[in-house]
Amino acid sequence: MDPLDEALAYLARLPHGTASFPECMVRASIYEPWRNELPALDLRSTSEVFSPSFATYLRSGPSDDWIPEVWASVLLELWFTGVVDRDEARCRARLRQGNREVFESPLYRAVVRVLSPSLVIMGMARTWNLTRRGSSAKATMGPRSASPRTGEIMVSHPPWLFSERQLIGFEEGFMAVGGILKVAEPRVRRLSAGELATGFRLEWTDR
Repeated sequence: MDPLDEALAYLARLPHGTASFPECMVRASIYEPWRNELPALDLRSTSEVFSPSFATYLRSGPSDDWIPEVWASVLLELWFTGVVDRDEARCRARLRQGNREVFESPLYRAVVRVLSPSLVIMGMARTWNLTRRGSSAKATMGPRSASPRTGEIMVSHPPWLFSERQLIGFEEGFMAVGGILKVAEPRVRRLSAGELATGFRLEWTDR
């Protein structure tokens, strides 16, 4: 398979390729670990297939604190083929590790450790717009008496904004948080992946 196939399949759903949904942005720093791991791509061919501005970003890094959300999705699809060789297990493990490294930082860890899982989940949804623009997230919690405990996060977005590897990254991010909370058996399940919204169900058992 061509190393660009996954990225091109994602872009085929969008109206204007890498220029789609310019109002949707994400903090560039979130994706620097994956960009730095990416093998060098031919600048000319990448410019022709995607866009000159995206090719420059891949080679030189972000020129601003924010990058288009579509670029982040394309980057992860290129990373999936070029770094982990389309190995789903390796992909998930590396994405979870990367997310865990963020949440294990002293600031995040201090906050997460003193809050209940419910408050952490609600907080993740409420602070979505600190790292993203043009999409939104809403959390709802299941009954406190239920076992396992549950919470759902619904992400609203323009049509097919997030690639498959982006959605997996969200799942593994939620799992990374579950790994440092004082809970047992954290699990994440994708409830839906529709054109305009994607839902995730988080489950855990209180210790």
